[in-house]
Amino acid sequence: MNNDSNTNTADTNTSKFVGFFQNYFSQTQKSKSLPDSSDNQNKKSQNLVKDNYPYIYVTRIMSQRKTNYTYRIISLGFYPLNVTKTRRNSINGTVYQIPDDYSFIVTIYKIQITCKTQYQNNLVKYTISWIDHNSETQQYITSYSSATDVSNKFLQKLGKSNKSSISGVKLFAFDLECLEKRRNSQSIDLEKQRSSQQKPLEELSLSQINRRLRSLANNIKDNNNTIELNFQSLVDNFTTDEYLDSIVYAFDDALVSRDSLRRLAAVIPGIDREYLISKRRTEINNFMSNK
Repeated sequence: MNNDSNTNTADTNTSKFVGFFQNYFSQTQKSKSLPDSSDNQNKKSQNLVKDNYPYIYVTRIMSQRKTNYTYRIISLGFYPLNVTKTRRNSINGTVYQIPDDYSFIVTIYKIQITCKTQYQNNLVKYTISWIDHNSETQQYITSYSSATDVSNKFLQKLGKSNKSSISGVKLFAFDLECLEKRRNSQSIDLEKQRSSQQKPLEELSLSQINRRLRSLANNIKDNNNTIELNFQSLVDNFTTDEYLDSIVYAFDDALVSRDSLRRLAAVIPGIDREYLISKRRTEINNFMSNK
């Protein structure tokens, strides 16, 4: 009887244990399937980016609506020291840096446009230019207000309704992280290059000038090579036929043998090599035998 009671108690506990985990697992799955409200706000706008620089392929998803852009970067531009930023985004408060000397080509409404940014007197000049296929003339719109302002002026120029609008941040691709990283990396490389370059003398102190002059003097000393213009070897000057003839006659008169001359030439560098004298002696003998 006790065994049956214990068995029933164990079965009851097991059932409760299994039921607890089933309920926990069910609640967990439900919580996973429900979108987070804060994440849902961010996921309303999403970018799918393929970086094949200078071509950047972007699919922008906004409220389940997809818009494709293909950017061809002409000039990546750079972030100046006093960089201007975009106006704060009303959704998440994000601001983006605006590069200087930035230009690219993109197609919108089946029209290929060129967009540029240029800093002028602490203001950013935004420009959109394109070819009007009807008149075959170049058109352009500029604004010193914002990228969105020049973008919407462009839409109005195309005859779009006043309700039509486009985000300048998105059209000018200020929000693309791949371009921002490239500019920052480019700035680091330029800074390294500047730091490796020597400053002009007028920007140096007296001690720095002295150190540079000492370094320059050491480099000149280590790499000193004497170059003499119109140089002619002394050997070439003195090993004329007349000179060799006089040596041949003197050595013959003194009965200096060829071996003796070779030993003298090895010890005394100033004496002409034995083979030159021997060659000239042979020429003299041949000349005399032909007479």
